[in-house]
Amino acid sequence: MGHFFCKFYNFTDEFSLTVSVLLLVLIATERYVAILHPLKARRLFTRRRMYAALTLIWLSASVYNIPLLIIYVTVVTNTNTTYCYRAWYIIDLPLYTVMNSVLTFVFPLICMTGMYIRICLTLWRSSGDGGGQPNVQQRDTTTGSLTSSAGTKCSPDGDDVANNADSRDGTTSPTSVTGSGDGVNSTAGSAQLRVSSHRVLMTRRKVVRMLVVVLAAFAVTVFPHHMRAVCRYYKVPGRSFWVSGFGKYMMQILQFLNSALNPLLYSLLSDSFRRGVREVFCATERSADGS
Repeated sequence: MGHFFCKFYNFTDEFSLTVSVLLLVLIATERYVAILHPLKARRLFTRRRMYAALTLIWLSASVYNIPLLIIYVTVVTNTNTTYCYRAWYIIDLPLYTVMNSVLTFVFPLICMTGMYIRICLTLWRSSGDGGGQPNVQQRDTTTGSLTSSAGTKCSPDGDDVANNADSRDGTTSPTSVTGSGDGVNSTAGSAQLRVSSHRVLMTRRKVVRMLVVVLAAFAVTVFPHHMRAVCRYYKVPGRSFWVSGFGKYMMQILQFLNSALNPLLYSLLSDSFRRGVREVFCATERSADGS
């Protein structure tokens, strides 16, 4: 079993990291299109296509990491101890390691940074007009196309639904700018418009803050893993820290933390994500009660 688990452990280790990176790129792409090209997003990101994209990500990550099933081998010593290691004679490991770091860290980081910069600039510029007439008409800039605009309770009343609709990122309620023509209704409409504009502005700033935090978390948790892999074959400053000792265990913890950190960040920074989670549990509760 040692030979099997040697290959299986290292394959699943890199496979999970590859899937996580590809999912982050997919989420960034969906947000980018939804905010900058909202009409195209409704047509492109259907539920069926999202499921197809997730399946393609898992298949692509599996195929990409197949070489790990080949290069990892076991050797049994005279003391009947089995060691698992990378075989130098099968593949050019230094070149493979560098290419893997570029394809699964550097290139995705550059792509996500570029898209998030465009998103942040678009949201920030659109808030410069006071939020009354936003430049973009996005569906949901915090959690993507899979979240909806339902209320925050299992059985929301009409006011909850209206408030949630008004608080959507980059949108304002059309009733906030209507008036009957007399002074009282015009003043009330202006006050409501200012409140709605302020809410939109605050929501956009929350989105910008969340995008920056998510991107920074990805860079901080994944970079040490790739740095350690490169340091195995190249002499760089602080090589001993990256390869062995405390640094080795710290990098492994950060790598695993990357897979669980995003839901935590979304739940802390995104009202839409929390609302969507409640909707899922409420739907499950209603289904259980109905059965």
